[in-house]
Amino acid sequence: MCEPGKAPKGLLRSTQYFPSRDQLLTALIPGYHAPQDTIGRASRVTLVLASVVRDAASAGALHNPFLPACAPLLSARAAAEAQRLSPGALQGVPDDAIIRALVAWSQLFGSVSFELFGHFVGVVENAGAIFDQAVTEVCAFIGISMPEDL
Repeated sequence: MCEPGKAPKGLLRSTQYFPSRDQLLTALIPGYHAPQDTIGRASRVTLVLASVVRDAASAGALHNPFLPACAPLLSARAAAEAQRLSPGALQGVPDDAIIRALVAWSQLFGSVSFELFGHFVGVVENAGAIFDQAVTEVCAFIGISMPEDL
């Protein structure tokens, strides 16, 4: 059983072998470093997601999706990370929503990765329908209501 705020042992075991996140992400391609002129383009999706969350917060349309008795507690480390990020693209967004947005971002990229690398093959017939639902689900998780006609 998982204790709140504690990752199951071994969940992130592979990260212990790499002193930095970048080394972990590029470990499959020794010596690879993304060209500086690609970083802006690679950030577009992230910045769009951040602007949607920030705009929802400033419009008063961002809410905590959890019942108060079921809301996970934000750890001090996660809160510190959220506070580090809030002066930038997520200015004015509550700390817990920043963390939910980061989780949603990784979830959406994971869904795209599953489609690109064939993990849905033989399991899912309509990956587009699954992705559309994933967008709806992560928006609800962040605390943004989606119009029903999307």
